Amino acid sequence: MVFQNYALFPHMTVFDNVAFGLRARKVSGDAIRAQVRAALESVSLSEKSDSSVPALSGGEQQRVAVARALVIRPRLLLFDEPLSNLDIALRLQTREEIRTLQRSTGITTLYVTHDQGEAMSLADRIAVMRAGRIEQSDEPGKLYNNPANPFVAEFLGGATLIDCELDRGGGVLTWGGVSLPVPAGLPVPAPGPVVLAIKPEGVSFAEGGEGGVMKAQVRSREYTGFTTTFTLLAGGRVLKALVVSTPETGAIAPGESVAVRVDWRHCSLYTAGK
Repeated sequence: MVFQNYALFPHMTVFDNVAFGLRARKVSGDAIRAQVRAALESVSLSEKSDSSVPALSGGEQQRVAVARALVIRPRLLLFDEPLSNLDIALRLQTREEIRTLQRSTGITTLYVTHDQGEAMSLADRIAVMRAGRIEQSDEPGKLYNNPANPFVAEFLGGATLIDCELDRGGGVLTWGGVSLPVPAGLPVPAPGPVVLAIKPEGVSFAEGGEGGVMKAQVRSREYTGFTTTFTLLAGGRVLKALVVSTPETGAIAPGESVAVRVDWRHCSLYTAGK
């Protein structure tokens, strides 16, 4: 197991920390030296063998913890939010190292995280849990694109959830004065109260006001470099729009009225209360 807070012995060297499990299993000295050396090489820390734990960076300590778990050659590897104590740059680097290591060793790994990007990057299969219950389990792409319920859509995709009404023909959604046509052939629940889940990348700015375009008001804008996130108000409901940053999007200011288009490839419809 690899713990969130590393759980290394501060009074021991890196070598002794990694060797701890082997010594507890009464492995011979020569075998310990060979296995520890191989484990440290696998996490690129061979030169730190004689270093004290407090002298290491957070990323190095986490890699020592990984080496300590790997050296006993387990059948199952458990990670408990191992990157939550690292800064963003180190987190991305260590995440890549863990992924490479897991792929090369082939050890079945159970990885607990609250970070969506971490889960998507590392997992062959993801289970989304709520209150101790698995809401949905699938491959990352299938889970992201086909969330089973509003909770999964909001938690994993950051979708906005809008309570609305689906007409008898199943062709129009309405809420707060907004009428949004539903594309023909799209699977829809029974007419009546429904929940529309729209991922931020499913909302873009558009010209005109027909064919799936609705009016909205810009409440805020968050520029993050390559992308910009807008918070919008449409029919009394707040929704997010994640768009590529351009001079045009940079000119859109809070308080401005805009037309936005919904891309149904990034939307899901659910019966209300399900």
